[in-house]
Amino acid sequence: TVRLIRGDLEALRVQPAMAVELPERELTFPSHRALGSLYVREQAHDADKWYSEDAWNFVGMARGRIRVPAQHEARLEVSQEGIRDLSPLTNLTSVAIQSLILRDLRLSDDQMPWKDLSHLSSLREIRLSGNPLTDASIDRLKLFPGLCRVVLNDTQIGDAAVARLWAMKSVKELGLYRTRITDKALESLGKMHQLRSLDLLKTPISDVGLSHLVNLTNLTLLRISDCDLTDRGLSFVSAISSLRRLD
Repeated sequence: TVRLIRGDLEALRVQPAMAVELPERELTFPSHRALGSLYVREQAHDADKWYSEDAWNFVGMARGRIRVPAQHEARLEVSQEGIRDLSPLTNLTSVAIQSLILRDLRLSDDQMPWKDLSHLSSLREIRLSGNPLTDASIDRLKLFPGLCRVVLNDTQIGDAAVARLWAMKSVKELGLYRTRITDKALESLGKMHQLRSLDLLKTPISDVGLSHLVNLTNLTLLRISDCDLTDRGLSFVSAISSLRRLD
């Protein structure tokens, strides 16, 4: 369970994710086993600070009671032991966790514990890298309307998944490293004008696909190494005026 020490839960539910002042809260996990690792950091309202990874601090294993200070975000990185049963998360309130990492857990679409996560509506980041997930899982991300960062690296998702992702206007950072997307997916990505960061490393995209990204006027980071590209494709990239880093 989560006990709010200060703050009005109902007020938190109706505010935008970036505007919420997170209360001091006590997160209660099983006492006999850890669900994973817990990290906290000072709440970042500034977008540039929010996307930084430097400020996260490890506070302990997700076991027993852990207090999170006011105006601090919490990150849970689920372990192999924890993924066996995440039902204790259903006792957490919607403001308990802001970042959830389910990385390299060998989860298929049918094994994803969506029923244990669906109430965590204040999630701003979810990382699902290294799981054999397909396009069938993508619609479940709509359970979390405030997502800013979605990392799907090294999964089996393809063009159909991205076609549904573009409607999620809150997503500003998207990881698609070594997925099955093609140039068709880049047509959808070209409509996500809010994107700040896009990882397309080791995907089967071509020069033609990159032409769809030229109107991403908020994009500052683009990763396209180990793709089958030529100077023609890089000419499209050079037309992205907002770009600050290219990998």
